[in-house]
Amino acid sequence: MVALARQSAFALSMTAAVWLAGLAAAQPASAQDVLLHAQSPSRTGGRPSDTLFFNDFSLPDGALYADRFRLSQSANIYKLVAWGFFGRRFEDLDPPPPVTETMRVRFYADAGGVPGELRYEEEFLNPPRVFTGFFVALGPARKEYRYDVTLSAGFPVAANTDYWLEVAQIGDLSSRFQWEASNFGEYAFQYPLGAAWQSISGNGQLAYELRTPEPSGVALFLMFAGLMRLRRVRSRRSR
Repeated sequence: MVALARQSAFALSMTAAVWLAGLAAAQPASAQDVLLHAQSPSRTGGRPSDTLFFNDFSLPDGALYADRFRLSQSANIYKLVAWGFFGRRFEDLDPPPPVTETMRVRFYADAGGVPGELRYEEEFLNPPRVFTGFFVALGPARKEYRYDVTLSAGFPVAANTDYWLEVAQIGDLSSRFQWEASNFGEYAFQYPLGAAWQSISGNGQLAYELRTPEPSGVALFLMFAGLMRLRRVRSRRSR
């Protein structure tokens, strides 16, 4: 009886896992997320959001950039897409991305039109990065890369409230990451590092998307977690 109960619980959990995995695989990745906010890449330039790089005078330098956003309804942000490229303005070649890189994501509260209190921070070692097939119109043209990261803990945002997003490469002097520009709007910058944030309007925004899992995807996850808990309870009772 003990062995039979354990086998039944295991079979139930495995059947659920296979069914859920098949259902998720049948849907495109984009269909499993809800798009909360989007600013498309302009492919005309970017901003060096990087804590350590060689500037245009070949001197060590660093700068941070942030973009303000607002959602019409409360939500939890779990996924971030960002576009960028590499190199200085006056390089002869398009430099390749680093073999190893650390990217940092931060969310700030708004403080009178600039980033204020830090609300969320997470670093990603070698986050997923792909060449999009497009180029940024600089001389020479730069390959455009898309980053997709999932936050380990969702960042909750209140409806009709301003927040700021910062995306930056961390601590690699040999690489200069540039967060790609979007359309007309505003952004904030911190230069030099540690200085007060300043905002600029009418000079473009920064390119990114904010996403959250669709409700059905969350429900499936919770269902699977419940089945796994049921399996553990049945296993303990059968001992």
